[in-house]
Order: sequence, then structure tokens, then C-alpha cells
Amino acid sequence: MKSSNHGAAKHRRLVAVLGVAAAIWAPVVLAAFPAWSEGNTYPVGTMVTYNGLTYQATVAHTAYFGANWNPASTPTLWALMNDPQPSPTPRPTQTPTATPTMPPTPTPEPCTHSAPAWQAGKNYVSNQCVTTRYGSDYETCTTIHTAISAHLSTSSNAPRSTGGSSVWRSAGLDLCVMVPFYPPPPTNTPTPTVTPTKQPITPAPICNAIWSSSTVYTAGQKVTFNGTNYEAKWWTQGDNPGQSGEWGVWKPLGPCGVTPIPINQFPRVALTRPAANGDDLSPGGDVYWPTTLSADASDLDGRVVKVEFFIDGRSVGVDTDPPFSVQADAYRSGQAYAVATDDRGAQTQSATVSFIWQLKGPPTPIPVTPTPPHITAATITTWKNGATAAYTMVHDDYCAGDITTGFNQVVDPALIERGLVATFAAITGWCSPEQWTAAKTLIGHGHEIASHGRNHIVSSDPAWDMRAELVQSRQDIADHLDGYQASYFVWPQDTATQTALALLSSTPGYLGARAANRDLGNGTIEYGKAAGVNPSWFGPTFHVLWDVFTNAGEFSIYPGGGEILNQHVDAAIQQSGWSTRTMHGVGSGGWEPVPLTRYLAHLDYVKAKVDANQLWVATASDVVKYRMARDACVPALQSDRLGLAFPAADAGCQKYATPLTLELTVDSTSPVLFKQAGQLLVAVPRGGNTYRVTASPLAGSITVSAQ
Repeated sequence: MKSSNHGAAKHRRLVAVLGVAAAIWAPVVLAAFPAWSEGNTYPVGTMVTYNGLTYQATVAHTAYFGANWNPASTPTLWALMNDPQPSPTPRPTQTPTATPTMPPTPTPEPCTHSAPAWQAGKNYVSNQCVTTRYGSDYETCTTIHTAISAHLSTSSNAPRSTGGSSVWRSAGLDLCVMVPFYPPPPTNTPTPTVTPTKQPITPAPICNAIWSSSTVYTAGQKVTFNGTNYEAKWWTQGDNPGQSGEWGVWKPLGPCGVTPIPINQFPRVALTRPAANGDDLSPGGDVYWPTTLSADASDLDGRVVKVEFFIDGRSVGVDTDPPFSVQADAYRSGQAYAVATDDRGAQTQSATVSFIWQLKGPPTPIPVTPTPPHITAATITTWKNGATAAYTMVHDDYCAGDITTGFNQVVDPALIERGLVATFAAITGWCSPEQWTAAKTLIGHGHEIASHGRNHIVSSDPAWDMRAELVQSRQDIADHLDGYQASYFVWPQDTATQTALALLSSTPGYLGARAANRDLGNGTIEYGKAAGVNPSWFGPTFHVLWDVFTNAGEFSIYPGGGEILNQHVDAAIQQSGWSTRTMHGVGSGGWEPVPLTRYLAHLDYVKAKVDANQLWVATASDVVKYRMARDACVPALQSDRLGLAFPAADAGCQKYATPLTLELTVDSTSPVLFKQAGQLLVAVPRGGNTYRVTASPLAGSITVSAQ
């Protein structure tokens, strides 16, 4: 959608922004800055270089891989600061002191993020590398610094401090990982509590697993390095424990050795059933199977972790918790014993008990014919899955230049990540082979391709041709997308003549369209009848109300401020209706693109409403089908109330058939099963003997039975 009366306002905003930007940035003194790189997150004000030019971030963002949001191509994210940056002023050469004579300093190796942590009170020589850490509740960053000259380090000249710039210089980019940052603990180490052992022997600390530079360790995990135990204070990988220092990630626990292992005492076990006297265990020969076997088991220097029961050398069951017992099959006689295992693997076998059991089967059951459950009521929920409202996002101008790249590389992944779908309106006469291929991917991800006309011509234009714009645009989609049938139409610039509206509603294949402002000819447009929230019972499917996004919100129905993207969602939930949001590009490209940060925040807001079952997010055609199928596919209870049937032969039901969510009430308090054409349906209990199921009106009748 690109209304001509929006162009002047858009031009004035652009000129104003450029003028202010020039005034703000002119006096800035520039210096050498790191090169821009994909995958990094840039806060507002970050300075980078790209292709020899210096830029400053005007919007906080992450340069996602593959998005190609480099400073030169994204003026909405970066401001150009100068011509190619000047070379840094060389450091003046210092005359070395004659005495004392120092040995020559070796050529320094490149600094890495595995360099030792900086320590206060330590003497450092020129070019020596150290690391420091800083961060927040969600990330930990490691810096690299190189000593400019030999010095004694104190808290006042530490790297990254105000006084540290005279003796330290940065030696590389910060390395950040998405884990919480924990500041170094106080230097005082608490006295460890010694736990008494079974024998009066003072053990040496046990050595832990050997530290590995490739292993990730979290707070509290212990390792051994060069005969000393260490404990991790926070998340780490690749930090050498021997070089950690007082403020590093590793806390030294002292030397380790082999702890003397006390002699383990064997557990005790005795069968308590069957009894050791070997007599008939059934009073009067009246024992029913299965029969319980039980045992007493204990361990003087630990605990019994399991008892396994045997009859005639065959295991009949294991119990891991006292009192130890199992249910055995029916044995007329046999030899029984039990084996107990303690927490250090020692095992003891009980004495063997001979037994004779008089058995008979369980009482003969009296046949009972259960009363089958019946369906007493069936209704179709207003929106699928019983959601409070419905919501559709429509992105216009697919195939209109570089806006399509953003749809495929930014919008589609963001929607997939949250399990959401959208409708993309294509200008079919402008699509390249590559864009048609990308459209197949969108369809595969559950999105909808709608028609936005073949040439994006308004219907009052003398060049407008009904067959080309309505019929042939739909045929283009079928020809290039493996027969895909487009069923929704989006009017170019959201205007249409009365004649064009009548032609669209009679064109085969279309089920609905976005509402258009009435084009009266001679440049006269009647506005104000196309925006709003559709009620749950909306009727004219070719006049679907909507709200359009602009950055200033001047054409929105929510003029009072706030996030208009979310306000349209809230309105749908408040009215239990259907809101459709009109947007174009995201980030950059196209008319009034949605800033990426606002778009992603909106998707998170929508996802939260979906998780709370307040919102059903679907394509425009799917919502139109559901609304019309509620009337055309109403199921009827069978005379025996053991099932219900849809009017599958009805022409209207066949036209709009789509999975419908039903609430079914039964007359049974016991669990029940619902099936359609022999296939089990997922039934969600709703309380009061009511269940919610989703079924296709054309897939056969639904039956109910006891579980």
C-alpha cells in the first residue's frame, strides 16, 4: 500500500531528519574505531569503520548474519561521520634509560582471550598481556590489554579504569558470551567444614577430573590441575586454573591426593515372606495370586540401595525403597531368596526358603455391560482452539524490489522462531524467478501468498484491466507456485471503484479481500470506511477491516499515542473480534518500513497472547474460512447420541471447509475417547464433562466411546 497523499509527508520527515543529523554530528572529532562485523550487537553511539569510512550507530541493534545490515546500506541504523579516517598519530620515541641495563624484551606473541587475569599489586613488563572481565545479568565479556610500559599495577591504574589508559592499551575486541556476570568474590576464604568419616582417619582431599581447555564449567564445578583442586566461581571455558589469580574464575582448594577408603561392611538381608518354616502359607488353602515376597535389609556403614527377589534362581522383581517387597506370579512351590546391594556395591544373599502355596485363581468376575457415553451438546468455538480473538499480519508489496529480501531473510525467520504465520501480498507481474522460489519457501512455512494485482494499478486508472489484475494475477501465482490457489486479494493503495469491487466478488477462486476506500473517480477518494476491527460475526468477506502501520501513526485508528501495533491486538481481544494489521517492509526498504526492534517486540507481544490462548494468529484466508464454516458446517447429533455428523455434501461447507474446534459435552463422568473416521482425536478436558476437539468437516463423522 503506497497512498499518494502520504508521499509529501514522508519527504518532509526525511529532509528534517537529515538536517538534524548533520547539525548533531558535524563537530565530532573522529579517531580510529573497530571495523563493523556481522553478528555483533551495537548500542546507540557505537563508532565503527566500514570501507574506510567512520559510522556511528543511531539505533541499538544486532547485525544478524545474512541480513547485510552494513553501515553503508542501512542509513536508518548508522550515521556517516567523516571521510576515510585519519591515520593515528605515531607515539613519540622515548630515549631508553642507560641504567640499569635490562635484558632485551622478546618479540611479544599476539594476545588472546586466554591470557592471565590482571592482578593488583603485581609488576608487569612492557607488552605483557592480561585479561579483565565485566558484564551484566545476561552476558559476560572478556577484554584483552597489553602493558604499554613496565609498572606496578594498583586499583587506580587497572585496565579499563581512568588511570589505566597511561599504562595499558586494548589488544583486541571484547569477547562476550550470553551468561550472567558475577563479580569476583571477597578475598577472605571461609574455613571449610570437615565432615567426619566412618573411620577416624583424616583423608587427603580427593582429586577431581583433570581440567580441560575445551570443556565448559559452571559455578561450583571442581577440577584438578597440576595436583591442586580448583572450584569454578562462574561460567568459564579455556581459563587456565594455574593462571587464574585472586580475581579470576578459579578458586584454589589446595593440593589433592588419594583418600584412604574405609573397609565396606556387607549389608544384611532376610526374607520375611515366604516364612522360613516352609509350611503352607495359605490359611485353609485360600491364597490369591499375585503373592507378595518381602524382606528386611539394612547396612551398618551406609544404606541398602536395592533388594532383588528370586524364585528357583529366576528374578521375580526388584525394590529400591524400604520396606522391600515385590509382587510375584503364581508359584505352587519353589525355592526363594533375596539379594541386597548397598551404596558401595557390596551384596549379600539371604538364606533360601522352601515354600508350598495352595493357589486358586481370582473369583470369576460377573459380566457387566457398561453404559456407553452419549454426546448431549456440541458447539463450534468462535475462534480456533477456543481463543478469545483472531489476528492476521499482512505484508504488502512482495516482489517490489529489495523489500522482498527482508521478507525472506528477516521477517520469515522471526515468525518461524515464534510459531507465527502471516499473509504476503505479491505484485505478480514484478516477481523474478528467484522471488517465486522464495515464495515457495514461505508457503512451506505455513504463510499465505495473496494477490496484490499484476501491475499495482489502481482500479480508476484507464490502464486498469480487470482480467489482468484480478484473474491473471491469480493464474500467475498458480503457474509459478506449483498450482497454489490464491484466495485473498489486497487492493493496490487500498482504493477501488464500485465496479471493480463487484468484479472481484464474482471472480472465481477468491474468498475474501481487504476493505478498500471508495474511489469515486477524478482523484476523489472516500476514506474512513475501511479501517477497524472485524466483529466475530463479520459478513462481507470482501470488505475485511484493517489498520495500517506508519512510523508516526498518522493514518492509524489509534491516534492517542502508545504502540499502535499492540493496540490493534488489544482491541481484537477486548471485542472478541478479528484484527488485521497492514505493514510493508521491516527494518529498511519499501514504504514506511517497521523498525526491526519494534517489529520483533510486537511479535513477542503477540506470542505471549497466543500462549495465553487469548489470540489465534492465522492467515487472512484461514480466518475467512473459519468464520464462514461456522455457519456452513454446523454438525448435527445422531439420533442415538453416540456421535455427530457434518453436512459434508453442502456446497457452502465444501467451499469454506477448514478444521473447526468443537466443544462436546457428554453424560459420563468417566474418561471418554473421540474418533473421526477411526482416527483418535485429541480431546482437551474443559470441566463439567465437556471436552474440546478440533476436526475437519470433510473427514467424516465423530463418535464417542468409553476409554
